[in-house]
Amino acid sequence: MSSFRFTIAATLVFVTQAAFTVAQDKKEPANVEKLLGAWDFVKGPKDFEDLFAKSTFDFTKGGKFRVLIGKTPIDIFDGTWEVNEKGNGLRITMGKGDSKNDFPFHIVAIKDDKLTLSLVFDENKDAIWEFKKSK
Repeated sequence: MSSFRFTIAATLVFVTQAAFTVAQDKKEPANVEKLLGAWDFVKGPKDFEDLFAKSTFDFTKGGKFRVLIGKTPIDIFDGTWEVNEKGNGLRITMGKGDSKNDFPFHIVAIKDDKLTLSLVFDENKDAIWEFKKSK
């Protein structure tokens, strides 16, 4: 009879663990998944608002990044992007060779169709960048 109780107890532990694992797998999508797609620039540091007005920032799978400047793109910049292990940092790299530049951002928020970033090395309080999901 004691081996029957042990089998029942072991089965309950296994089922409970499996249910807990399934519940953990249903958490919010990682910031990598949320970032994918095109984002329209809404506002940012004053020095950049004119430059990026009506621009789109495109994050694609495989870490490719593209900025389309203007509604009918007058300029296009390509680069790469990656999110850190914690999911709260975004690094955008643009250019090649000696003209390569890294832009480290902190992901402030990604909610539905709104993305808010802050430029990490910018001590300026106006360093918040806001985007809305392109339609």
